[in-house]
Amino acid sequence: MLSKRISTHLITIIQRMYKENIIRVNAGNGISEDSRVITQGVRQGCPFSPVLFNLYLDEVIRIWLQKIKAGKYLNS
Repeated sequence: MLSKRISTHLITIIQRMYKENIIRVNAGNGISEDSRVITQGVRQGCPFSPVLFNLYLDEVIRIWLQKIKAGKYLNS
């Protein structure tokens, strides 16, 4: 996100939103007692998740295109 010139303050806020997320399962007869900590991925239903996914995918594509231009993916 720093390469996109997103402020460190906003990055810190986003990191805190995703730190120690806990889920519980609703199996139709109520919410489970057990909980799980989510350590990766984006939060489902969060309006900000598509933005984070797009920022990530944009970086992956940028790196991939750089490697193609450098000839790292050309067949011999």
